[in-house]
Amino acid sequence: MTFVLTKCCLKVRTSVRKLIIVLFMAKTIVRKATEATLKREVKDMRKVLADRLFELRTDADLSQAKLAEIAGVDRKTINRIENGHFSPALDTIVRLSVALGIAPSALLAK
Repeated sequence: MTFVLTKCCLKVRTSVRKLIIVLFMAKTIVRKATEATLKREVKDMRKVLADRLFELRTDADLSQAKLAEIAGVDRKTINRIENGHFSPALDTIVRLSVALGIAPSALLAK
């Protein structure tokens, strides 16, 4: 009986050690994003979206006004997105992607 109990205790201790190691590694891998990092990421993503929208719009031979009409958004909105001055809402991204005939993820692809 002592042997069985000792064997169970060893398994529990080993499992606890593994859990501690996993939790420690997760804590070191996942770092809290700083405000500066988040701002940089948003700015970079805004640039990706601006470049991609301009590229897709010109490839489709559409003016900003025509794309705006098809997508049901204001022309100024498209101008502000392409110049990186504006982060569009999800519904605007979906409208633009449908108007361009692509998936929303393709509009945000790097």
